Amino acid sequence: MKQIIFFWASVYSVLCSQSILPDAVIKKSPGRYDVNVTITNASYAINEPVRAFLYIPPFSNGMASSDRPLIVFYHGSTRDKTFYKTSVQQMIQKADQDQFTLLSVQNWWMLSGDHTEATDDSRRAANTIINSLIQNGVVRADAVYACGFSAGGFTALVTVLNSIDDPMMHEQLIQSGSFSEEVCNYAGLASFKGNFYENVVRIAIPVGQETFSYPDYYQKIFPDKLVFLTVGGKQDAARVIEQAPRARDFLKDYLGLPVMYLEFPNEGHSLTDANWKAFWDNVKKRLKP
Repeated sequence: MKQIIFFWASVYSVLCSQSILPDAVIKKSPGRYDVNVTITNASYAINEPVRAFLYIPPFSNGMASSDRPLIVFYHGSTRDKTFYKTSVQQMIQKADQDQFTLLSVQNWWMLSGDHTEATDDSRRAANTIINSLIQNGVVRADAVYACGFSAGGFTALVTVLNSIDDPMMHEQLIQSGSFSEEVCNYAGLASFKGNFYENVVRIAIPVGQETFSYPDYYQKIFPDKLVFLTVGGKQDAARVIEQAPRARDFLKDYLGLPVMYLEFPNEGHSLTDANWKAFWDNVKKRLKP
């Protein structure tokens, strides 16, 4: 796996676009930035970029963004194309408090009018931005987490699962020139009271193997990643109450991934501090010096 990651790192330095990042971002200057990506063969973000908001907080103790995690955040259900930027004050406060860089990305599943396959537009845009940030040394490459609330939780889950650094994909992706869009080395995901639809998850299948075990295979290509899911109580959204356990069972029983699944029986459909703290405590445990 170490050889694969080294090869991946050497290739995306050629294929990532540097021009999407403002100069101040490359200098790791604290601030608020717009970063927009026009992806190839978009499903629904057609004739317009996928928009993202990047926030680099003032770091304490002489640290920089490259020393701390990057949190990718997807918003929930809305048709407001500015929501990725206008609704994230809570996440900005958490970035200041917990000292991480925040990347809030438009959730095109919702902006498309509830077409689940539109999650791919958001996923590919996020990957392009993240790979460019990593290439330029702006963020910590081993601590990138995708998370989201409600509909955004599902987009975060799909973003990570469908961007697995599968060695069987390397040659095809390199030849197509879409490596930086399709692959990203996430450290994990958090779906806070999120939806789930199995048909959107792209299942990796080893080339040339007629019989194999999904759990064995996924534990090899998805090593040591944090998979964190939450659900509320009876006051949570009806779809989430039904779908969050389905996500847990699919990831744990079918793919064999270690899933942390927390129930908050006294909570409704909101991203509470208790949900965030449980996730962030696990991120902190995984941070290496």
